Amino acid sequence: MDIRDKPRTQAGFPEKSPRYVEGSIVSSTIISTVPAAKPVAAKKRPPVWSYPLILGLVLLLARMLWLVWAQGVPQVTIIIHPAYVERSGSIRLTATIAPATANQSQARLLISTRTSAQVHVQATGIVQKSATEARGELTFYNPESFPQTVVADTTFPLSQGFRIVTEQAVTIPPGTLSRTGSASVPAHILPAGAQGNIAASTLNGLCSECHGVSIAVQNTQPFSGGQDAQNYTIVSQVDLDSVARGQGPGQVSQAVAWLRGQVRKGEQLGTPIHCASRTVSDTPVGAKATQISIEVTSTCSAVAYNPQSVCQKAARLFGDEVAHSLDLHQVLAAPITAHILTPIVATSPGALSLLVQVSGRWVYRLNDSEQTRLIRQLAGEPREQALAELRHLPGIREASIQGVQGNDVLPRDPGQLSVQIVSQQ
Repeated sequence: MDIRDKPRTQAGFPEKSPRYVEGSIVSSTIISTVPAAKPVAAKKRPPVWSYPLILGLVLLLARMLWLVWAQGVPQVTIIIHPAYVERSGSIRLTATIAPATANQSQARLLISTRTSAQVHVQATGIVQKSATEARGELTFYNPESFPQTVVADTTFPLSQGFRIVTEQAVTIPPGTLSRTGSASVPAHILPAGAQGNIAASTLNGLCSECHGVSIAVQNTQPFSGGQDAQNYTIVSQVDLDSVARGQGPGQVSQAVAWLRGQVRKGEQLGTPIHCASRTVSDTPVGAKATQISIEVTSTCSAVAYNPQSVCQKAARLFGDEVAHSLDLHQVLAAPITAHILTPIVATSPGALSLLVQVSGRWVYRLNDSEQTRLIRQLAGEPREQALAELRHLPGIREASIQGVQGNDVLPRDPGQLSVQIVSQQ
């Protein structure tokens, strides 16, 4: 078949017939004259880490544009010096180990006790005791039928120069057939001394000294109480005091040193520090002794308090007290100052009375909404008129306006006005 008679493709070219080799298809190729399309490259995006950098550059550019714009816009500042009040006073507080009221502050009671070693000393008290008379009674007997009298100071001699002396007159009643009349009187023995302690019936017989008839006399009971003169030593208070003077100061110093060592950081010891010394002897004062053992015990106590805590409590109480008398717009300009006045009085072993001087300043405060309202009120007004209004507003002590001169009109745009509050410290 002629090539012109061969089947043609859609493009007009003769269609190639497949080649057959041993019954297998070797190849079948369609040749196209349309050129192949080139692959399209994908768009590249910036890396993620560069996003914050790009955002920062945009914000910086916006800030610079705003500054350029702001320089061309006139700004007016309203400067306000707010009114203020000053208050001062004093608050009485108690620092105690057991605070129970608002006017009490926490404190600690410190106690220190020191005891010395025993000191052996000679007793120095001297007793010179005079001799005492033995005393008793004499009984007189009257057998006669008539009464008889024995006068006072009738003396009856005894052996070794001792004698019994009656102390008062006595009348002896008459005797009867059944009994003898009798009467007793007090008597003592001279000279004084232990030998006057005679036994019963040492004097017993007719009384020739009575100057009566048939009168007899007898000491029916022993005489007693007679003592010889004595000189001996006793424990005196001077003995204890002398040891206390020698040992006490050292003991007190040790006790105070211990107290100071127990003070914590921020604390102070209240004054005065109470110290007392007690002296104890193994033999009581006034007892007979030649040598005694004495020890001294010194005890000191003080109240430890925190001045900062006391001042803070006083400032808080003072602030609450002043706040009740002020306007709600008046606020504390700075912390209340407080310091403790002297002297500090110890009202009891575990409490101190402290007087705290306090003072503070309260200023009138304009909040944000009030400042915005003020700006809107003054916008577009002449400067002098705005100043007059400012000076008549409550809470403003002094005011000025910067950014306009003379009696120029303030900007009508509130955005071009700002308020500056001058704080009062």
